[in-house]
Parts: sequence; C-alpha cells; structure tokens
Amino acid sequence: MIKKSAISLISYDAHLLPDSIKTYYDYVDEIVLGLDSDRITWSRNKFSFDETALWKELGIIDTKGKISVIEENFHKSEVAIENDNYERNFLKDQCEHDIIVSIDADENLLTPKDFFIDYLPLTLPYLKDYDICMTWATPYKEIDDTTLVSAVAVPKSHRLESVPRLIGTEKNPLPLSSVLKVKVLCTLNDDIKTFSGSMFFLNDIV
Repeated sequence: MIKKSAISLISYDAHLLPDSIKTYYDYVDEIVLGLDSDRITWSRNKFSFDETALWKELGIIDTKGKISVIEENFHKSEVAIENDNYERNFLKDQCEHDIIVSIDADENLLTPKDFFIDYLPLTLPYLKDYDICMTWATPYKEIDDTTLVSAVAVPKSHRLESVPRLIGTEKNPLPLSSVLKVKVLCTLNDDIKTFSGSMFFLNDIV
C-alpha cells in the first residue's frame, strides 16, 4: 500500500490539534507539523498556546513515532496568504511520501477509513500529473438519496458536461453524481453544533 503523509499547523488554535490528529493518526505514515519559531501568525500577530499541554497530548497520541514538529520563520512576507502558501509548501517538502494530505487543526475527519482506504486509491493514476483540488460545501438536508448543500460555484473548466446537474442554482449547478458518491468527511470543531459536516466535490476528477 502506498504510504501517506499528513501536514498540519500549530498556531492559536493548537488546543484543537490533538483531537484532529486522533481522527487520522492510524491512516497515515507520518505527520509533519509546522510551528512558527517566533510564535507569530501569517498576519504577523503574536500568538501563544499551552505548549506543555500540547507536547504532552501529542506524546500520548504518538505511539508509533509518526509526528515531527518543524519550527521555521513562517511570517517572512507582509502578505498573509504568501506566508500561508510558504508554510504549507515548506511542510510538503519535508514529507517523505507521495500522498500528502493537509488537515488543519480545527478539522476532524468523520469517516477517515472512507477517505484513506476507499477514496485515495482512486486518485493514484493522477498523482504524477495533477494536483487534486476540492471544493467544500455545507450539507443541510437529506431527501431520500439526495443531499442538499449550500450552493457552490464550480468553475466551468472543472465541469463534465455529461454529468446530470440537479443540485445548486441555475447559475452555479453542482454535479449530482459527486454529491451522491461523496460522504460527509470533515467537520470544523468550532461549528460542530451548527452543521453535521462538510462535503467535497472533486473539481478535476469525478
């Protein structure tokens, strides 16, 4: 089986990280965590967290020695998104495996087996030639075998014209087959009481 890496970030929401990692720890071969060496965010604001508590919790979780923490200056640019991109790409470069999944501290995988065992193998033929982009949407109601989601714009270049489009808006229809095939995979910790999860739609491959 192809080996998998996960990357995540340690920042102001570090208290959420242990619960997030628990959801996918058994399904990846290494977990690379990024931490700004000066404890400064991408927006160049100072942050702090209970480091003693975090290191203790990660130590309890990491029974197989998968977790490593990389400290670096991740706030070199005055533009936050540039720092975001730099940190994520820097962490990707530290990974040893071909499949790299980025899961933030405030994200919990609800069905990790479905994602890592059932879905990821389908992407293997495309890994060398494509970066797979996903669009997230919020499901709010199920009717029989149909899931209603908040409307999400799907770029025309990413649509397959042969797929039926029955969900979304007239202007921004969503491919029905994507909705029916994809299960709820992830929920944001902060919003867990608000909705049941998020669904992804494969932009390049259906």
